[in-house]
Formats: sequence, C-alpha cells, structure tokens
Amino acid sequence: RAQPILLRRHPTTCSAAISADTGRLRTVDIQGRVWQWPAAPATEADLIAETFSEPSCAALSQDGRWLAVAKPAGGVAVMNLDAGEFTYRETGIAARTVTLQFAPDSASFASVTVDGRLRVRQVPGGDLIQELAVARGPVQTLAYSPRGDRLAVGSLGREVSLYDLTGDAPGKPRVLDVGESRLTAVAFSPGGRQLVIAAADGTARVHELTADHEPIRLGAHPFAIWSVAFDHEGRRMATGSWDGTIKLWDCETWTELQSVKGHEESVARLAFDGQAGLISAGLDGRLLIAAPEAGQPA
Repeated sequence: RAQPILLRRHPTTCSAAISADTGRLRTVDIQGRVWQWPAAPATEADLIAETFSEPSCAALSQDGRWLAVAKPAGGVAVMNLDAGEFTYRETGIAARTVTLQFAPDSASFASVTVDGRLRVRQVPGGDLIQELAVARGPVQTLAYSPRGDRLAVGSLGREVSLYDLTGDAPGKPRVLDVGESRLTAVAFSPGGRQLVIAAADGTARVHELTADHEPIRLGAHPFAIWSVAFDHEGRRMATGSWDGTIKLWDCETWTELQSVKGHEESVARLAFDGQAGLISAGLDGRLLIAAPEAGQPA
C-alpha cells in the first residue's frame, strides 16, 4: 500500500491550492513565503514569493494564481503569483484582518477585520464590491459556496450566517446554530446543497440547505476539529483534528470510512487534488500527501 509522502517539514502552512489544469500545488506558510511543488510528488519545492513577515492571515485562490495576505498592522494586499507582483495594497484600514477567502472563480475575495467588518473586493485591483457588519462575536472562518453566490461567516458567537451575494447588497442572513460548542471550521459541499459546521467538541453538523431538516450530527473526533474538505465530486469528506487525526467520510451515508493519524499536532489545513489524493498540513510543520484509498494517513 502506498505510503504518504512527506513533502516538507517547515513552518505551518496557512493555505494550499492545487491547480485543476496542471496539478501544481502551491502553499503559503506563516512566515509569508509562497512555495511551489512539482506536479509529481517530490520532497523539494521552489520558493516563488516572499511577502510580509508573519502575516495575520493569508489565502490562495483555488487555481493557485492569486495570494491575499493580511499585514500585521492592518490592511490586505493581493499578489499575482505568476507575475510575482502586487496588484493591490489596501490602505486606511487599521483593524487587523482575521480571515481571508477567495471566491471559487478567483474574481473576488472576502476579508473580515477584528472589528467585524466584511469586505468583498475585486481581483486584481481591489475595487470594493460590498461592505457590511457581520456576526455576533468575533469571526472565526469564511467559506464561499461553489458558485460564489453565498458566503458563510462563522463566529465565536456560536452561529454561522449565510449571506446571499447575488444582489447589490446582502439582505438579512440565514443563521444556522452551531450548538453548545465553539465553531472551528465551515465548508460547503461541491454541489452547494450542504454546509458542514465543525466544532471544538469534535463534532460536525451537516446542514441541508435546500430543505428544512435537522442537521446530521457526526460524532467525529474526541478532540476539536480544525479543518474540513470535500473531494471534487462530493463523494467524500475529510476532517482533521487537534490531535493530528484525519477521518474520511462517505457523503451519501455520512458514515466513517477511515481514521488515521498522520500528524503529531493539529491538522491545520486539508485539500483534495484532482486525482483524489489528500494534502494535509499540520501545526507540526509536516506537509503530507497520500491517496486515502490506500488506507494511509494523508
């Protein structure tokens, strides 16, 4: 059975993106450095960009072409990684940015500052599309729907607000209850019909967005879930935990397929590639890739 490949042990990965066209993997670490990995698994990567020292957060577009990075003193910058140059630098924003997310088509990105302001800006120039106050309590995470028409905003106030982005201004959001535990991660299914909300008590709730059903509760992990990802076809979902454990789920029956421990510390990021392999990045500095079908940690 295929063993997982340790791509590198280096500072914690903030974001990872895999190009659907080339299979190219790009990652950005907590020191603001962007790495490019060959299409074939390899243990060495090329350093292709350096940004700010220890950014407050960073995100890559799904195609790996664009980087959004938040400066520690406030403000966000956008870089075209293929050209190696910044196309936008936000000014006049003193509040620290706590989370960033690109739309699926890479044409815009969303940011939330510590004062609870959500801003959606165009790529590459940073023109402001929408701005509003969001969520009760500090924002923890963002997630775009697959078509980019909805945005899920998760807060430490134990709720997720769903905003419709199709109009000129978002209306009143649909609010989903997280439960008694603190929210840690959210993710849309590839079809956009479900939203998975993960929590610090190790559970995940699957909300059906097209019908008024009670969410399906998955007793996923004994410790907090830190990351969630779906494969491209929506057949499987992966969850990563505080203790380094990764679980694989069948998205039709919502039963557990596999549970392995691939990291020594929390699994900070998960991403499937186009060949059903799973990339995982941990706070232990390990970046791993493996095929879950092989029964090995990813």
